[in-house]
Amino acid sequence: MNELAKLQGSQKQIEWATDIRQKFIDRYNSDDFKNYLANNTKLMPNSTHKWTEVYIIVFEQLITKKTQAKFWINEKTWLDIGVESFLHDYCLRVIEKNRKK
Repeated sequence: MNELAKLQGSQKQIEWATDIRQKFIDRYNSDDFKNYLANNTKLMPNSTHKWTEVYIIVFEQLITKKTQAKFWINEKTWLDIGVESFLHDYCLRVIEKNRKK
């Protein structure tokens, strides 16, 4: 895993977001999620890539590039639901955003 991005925001936001991000990383690294990645074979729409392949890339991008503490705070509800749900929803939002360009 690459080095974590230094978060930006108020000291309180940074502390809160650091905790949220670490919980996300811990859940991502859990045996349950590793099993999910190993056993899920669903393909992305109009693609030969598995969703799980994209999740791995997106995870690395999120933890190394998302530097605004408010991003992690704003996404807390999704992260609480589950890593797979969050990554799936985040990927769909990025796809939709790129389609609108």
